[in-house]
Amino acid sequence: MGITETWLKSYITDAQLQVKNYSVFRSDRDLRNNGGALLYVHNSYIVSDYKSFGDKFCNCVILRIEELNCVTATVYRPPDCPVASFRYILEQIQLFIDSKPEENQELYVTGDFNLPNIDWKILTADSSLGKRGTESATLLLDFMSKNLLSQIINQPTRGNNTIDLVLTNRVQYVCETQSTETGLSDHNLVSVVLGYDARRNENYYHNVKEAEDFTYFSLNLHKADLDAINRTLIDVEWNALHNLCQQEDDGSMFAELVRLTTLQICYAHTPLKEIPAMPGPKLADPEGYYTEKRGNLRHKSDVSRD
Repeated sequence: MGITETWLKSYITDAQLQVKNYSVFRSDRDLRNNGGALLYVHNSYIVSDYKSFGDKFCNCVILRIEELNCVTATVYRPPDCPVASFRYILEQIQLFIDSKPEENQELYVTGDFNLPNIDWKILTADSSLGKRGTESATLLLDFMSKNLLSQIINQPTRGNNTIDLVLTNRVQYVCETQSTETGLSDHNLVSVVLGYDARRNENYYHNVKEAEDFTYFSLNLHKADLDAINRTLIDVEWNALHNLCQQEDDGSMFAELVRLTTLQICYAHTPLKEIPAMPGPKLADPEGYYTEKRGNLRHKSDVSRD
């Protein structure tokens, strides 16, 4: 959980901020009123490294959870922030990311950036905030481009502006985003639901093994041939499929037809997941269930595709 504008000072202890079953990591606003940033992390996760930094203007907390291969940061950038201060924050985040580069590392950068001049549909910044705002927006867009990040919040978060952002390189994991008004702030509460269980534990193993065979969960989308998938999707006669469902009232039949068609195309161009490597006798697969099951799946997929 990331929170910005915490208004905290160093004399406020962690004990005063305690949330049951969570640890707190913070960047306080000692040199100025307001501002500040913090992250709450559930105690089931081990934070292997973290850093907090800030100046008179910006604040940031960033941490790494190795078991999830994940780096998460929360940033606060005030409206009057100089370009140099914001550049420093982004440089520090980049240094943290680059300090331990990992294959398939998940990145989540959240926070209040106060940059309403960015059009997130076309990824450009207008001049409505003047030179300083335009340069800061350009810095953020360049940072996103370097790290292959996408901004996934498409609802207003304060008034008509989207300034509380979630940047990630794992858009495929995002199932739902919400921006909800709250009486605690003039900013909305932003929440993101991910479509997988992040916990690499016994429950995760059983969720994989007990999942239905023909689902997106079975696919290793990291290694999918996305170009082939896109080409095939373009060739589908979607209007013809829709015509098959014209008699329905709520569109549910067509939605399910789209889901199944897309899933079948993904199966044709995506390898299946392998079972997560985990220690302990509970992970043994003496009957070859998983390997045999997945081998049959691939065969069925090939037959279906042909």
